[in-house]
Amino acid sequence: MSPRSLATLGATLLVLAASGCSAPAGPSLAPSKAVSSASAPAASPTNLPGAVEGWTFIGEPASFRASTIDRIMRIDSEFVAMGCTGLLECRAPAIWRSADGVDWAEPTVLPLFAGEVARSAKAVMSFRGGLVVGGEVGRGDRIQAAFWLVAAGGEPERVEDAPSFADSSVVDLLAVGDRVLALGTGAFMEYSGFKAWHSDDGVTWMPAVIPPAESAYPTAGLVLADGILAWGPTCGVCPPETAFWRSADGVEWQDARQEIRGDFAYVTAIGTTDAGLVAFGTTGIDPPRPAAWLLEDGTDEWVPRPAPPQSGSARIQAHISVGGGALVAGTSLSGNKPTALIWLAGPGEAEWRPPVSLPGVEVLGAFLDPLVPDQVLVAGRMSVGNQVVVGLWRGSVDWSP
Repeated sequence: MSPRSLATLGATLLVLAASGCSAPAGPSLAPSKAVSSASAPAASPTNLPGAVEGWTFIGEPASFRASTIDRIMRIDSEFVAMGCTGLLECRAPAIWRSADGVDWAEPTVLPLFAGEVARSAKAVMSFRGGLVVGGEVGRGDRIQAAFWLVAAGGEPERVEDAPSFADSSVVDLLAVGDRVLALGTGAFMEYSGFKAWHSDDGVTWMPAVIPPAESAYPTAGLVLADGILAWGPTCGVCPPETAFWRSADGVEWQDARQEIRGDFAYVTAIGTTDAGLVAFGTTGIDPPRPAAWLLEDGTDEWVPRPAPPQSGSARIQAHISVGGGALVAGTSLSGNKPTALIWLAGPGEAEWRPPVSLPGVEVLGAFLDPLVPDQVLVAGRMSVGNQVVVGLWRGSVDWSP
């Protein structure tokens, strides 16, 4: 199995899956909330909880203020953030774009049809020189999947609804040749169940043939040389395990949940390496233990590998290859207080180095810095007083002992 280059995901595979052993919370029918930071004083590394030696807080983009940012991705040669505009509640789904991850344009607001309630943009991918955006909107007391097209230099356009969008939400977008694939989940009372669609033009979306209905739902997917892999938690099972699905073309999917063997193996992130695929997560219960697995090219079995060292169980959310080595980033929770953790493994190193900690920060993504060689950007969200700040930290990759 040989992973190929992913234009839609760039170098980062970010999985927004919550860990824990309770069933996932149902989607709220009220508009999502946002906290304004428009009145916040200018932030500096000395007054933010995420400042540590070797990592510099490079600022909160002004266009992020008064908005909720849920996800940041690297797509082709640009960065895209997804979320919702609004002070105390969501006014409109939106995306933000940046060439370097530092300077961000004002949000591109995604239009709604009459009678719809604003929810959130959740996934984006490049398509024919522009973007396809997927997410969810509210209609009456229900939630439904929604798609938008953003042409290069043009205004965003809402794609017409289809019956298969009802009681659903989009979680990820992928490209296979000229076909666009959407992964989703049911959104009636709770996020539960596998949903998928495919489109040849980004306008007409057809539901995929999927396995029999069950509670497991996908959180992300990956295009490989021999097909497509999707994964996510087994909803409603305590403690959580990981379900897998495979497809040759995105039109028909099969259950592949036995990909990783072992009791209570829960995957939160999968990344690509020169050797194959690497997965991070937890295994076991009371407490769950950090775990990692490698699926080498040409093999069919995930082999356990050393997991990043940690006390407790962090949710690893991003993996990138850098300078011949690797970086992973995740979030550890103590009560309701997050801490971003960043691990490095140098070229040829079999073990992960002790992590760098950014107290108070929840990871949203990790990327190679397009401006400065051998440096990385970590996007995160943190609370400062009664405000929520979304910004980026820059750190150098140093492989010296």
